[in-house]
Amino acid sequence: MKQKDFFLFLLPIIPIVIAICLIYKIVNPKEYLIEYIYGQEYSGKIVDKYLDKNHAYKRVVIDLGTSNVILAAESWIELYENVEIGDSLVKIHGQGEMNVYRKTKLIYTSIFDLNSGMRILNRFKTREVN
Repeated sequence: MKQKDFFLFLLPIIPIVIAICLIYKIVNPKEYLIEYIYGQEYSGKIVDKYLDKNHAYKRVVIDLGTSNVILAAESWIELYENVEIGDSLVKIHGQGEMNVYRKTKLIYTSIFDLNSGMRILNRFKTREVN
């Protein structure tokens, strides 16, 4: 009988513990940056951009040469609105910076800071690249 009482006592606590863990994972910007920003790597041409039919999420498709990757443009503010098909996108693994080039010009830079968990630079600009 005591085991049953103990189980009944734990039953409402388990969902609370799970909810706390999930909330921590969702609202912890440093974990997000490490996994989804710093952990990504791609270098290729933008071959398509579209709004997801189900949720109207902004997507940018990058040709990596051997495969395509679909980038969630929401992570990079103003990216979807300002890139064009044919632009080149470079994101190096382990870094919080992404650059977009159009022909020989750097047109976009976005930088995330791992220590603060915030975007420290996000701008569209045009600068000639050597």
